[in-house]
Amino acid sequence: MSERERAEELATLIVLENGKTLFDARGEVTYAAEFFCWYAEEAVRVGGTVQTAPSGTNRILRKPSRGDRARQRQLAARSQTRDGPARGGPS
Repeated sequence: MSERERAEELATLIVLENGKTLFDARGEVTYAAEFFCWYAEEAVRVGGTVQTAPSGTNRILRKPSRGDRARQRQLAARSQTRDGPARGGPS
């Protein structure tokens, strides 16, 4: 079943369940699909580490706290300052 056929099926279901017009239901399906696309793209930018839960059955996403992020920025700034431009040539 193509995406278009599936969208039409969902729109028809909205019409039957909610009494909306088919035009409005199609718009609602399209609007919802855009949210799925948006959050799917956002998922690739999630920061943090994935760890196994103590029970071993679930996984946990651990995001760094604001303090952790600030500390990471400070360390990165220090390493850039310390490494600085290449040395060893005449000044």
